[in-house]
Amino acid sequence: MLYKINLANKNYEKALQFYEFDKKINDSTRIETSKREMTEQQLKYEFEKKELQQKIIQQKKLAAVTLEQQKRVAAVKLEAQKKTALETSKNKLARQQLLYDFEKKELNQKILQSKKVTALKLEAEKKTAAKNNWLIGLSSLLLLLLLGSYFYYRNNRQKQAITVLEKNQIKQKLLITQMNPHFIFNSVQNIRSLINNKQNDEAVDYLGKFSKLTRQILENSNENYISLEEEVEMIENYLSIQQLLYENKFTFTIDVEDAIETESIFLPPMLAQPFIENAIKHGLSNTLENGKIAVHFYLKDEKLFFEVTDNGKGFDTDKKVSNHKSLAMTITKERLVTYTKNKDFIVQTDNLFNPEGKVEGAKVVFEIPYIYEN
Repeated sequence: MLYKINLANKNYEKALQFYEFDKKINDSTRIETSKREMTEQQLKYEFEKKELQQKIIQQKKLAAVTLEQQKRVAAVKLEAQKKTALETSKNKLARQQLLYDFEKKELNQKILQSKKVTALKLEAEKKTAAKNNWLIGLSSLLLLLLLGSYFYYRNNRQKQAITVLEKNQIKQKLLITQMNPHFIFNSVQNIRSLINNKQNDEAVDYLGKFSKLTRQILENSNENYISLEEEVEMIENYLSIQQLLYENKFTFTIDVEDAIETESIFLPPMLAQPFIENAIKHGLSNTLENGKIAVHFYLKDEKLFFEVTDNGKGFDTDKKVSNHKSLAMTITKERLVTYTKNKDFIVQTDNLFNPEGKVEGAKVVFEIPYIYEN
């Protein structure tokens, strides 16, 4: 108001002072008003904060009480469930016991009934068997007559077959006998020569092995078949005697394939001896030392083969070897043909050659008929 009056009177300096004074008053008023409003808001905020904290505390207490009540309720429910489950199990066990007792009684009744039925059936079968005794007796008598006729016919056939077999066996024993005297004569001469040369130890050793081999030959000459184990033992003994006779101018090996069961395979005796003798006496006739004789039994396509090799001069080097080889092959072939009934039976004879094409030995191979007995 004073500002406007002085301004109207053109008293500008006074008007300015009153204007600034009026402005200061207004500013102070506004500041006071702002402070009061701020104080009111602060009081309101503090009040609401306390009220909110009280509500939170109340809610926590209420939640704790509620949780405790829920735990108690859950514990009560769990205990009730346990009691219910236990009661249910007891009831179920009782029902099962009752069912077991009932089934046991029923089974006992069925067993008794079955025994009665079985007794009745047995009695009926006895009566039926008594009725059929005469029929069975007559049938048995007829069957005995038929079997007697069959065995009489079969016995006659077997006698005929045995007669034929005995003829073959006599022939083969004769062939073996033809071979034995030659070997025995040479062995006796060898012993005699050792004694004359005052080689007493060698003579005693030779005589012991010779007597063992002679016993083996005599025993096996009465057999149509001997085991491969026995045949190998006899060959080893024979080679040992020959080795002593020839003053160890040769060594020997006897090899039987691993797959062969020597105690289960049976073969005609002394088939290999003529060819081993030929290899020593004629194959190694020009050998003074380091001679080698190798005997080998092996299977090929389920057939048993015998093989003997030497590192001597080979076949066809002189007429004596050829003649001796032919004699041994002829005797052995006669026996093999009799066993196999194959007139075209072949004994393979070959020379062995070194890389330069020079003969360095001989080999004889042939199939041996055998019987396998497990």
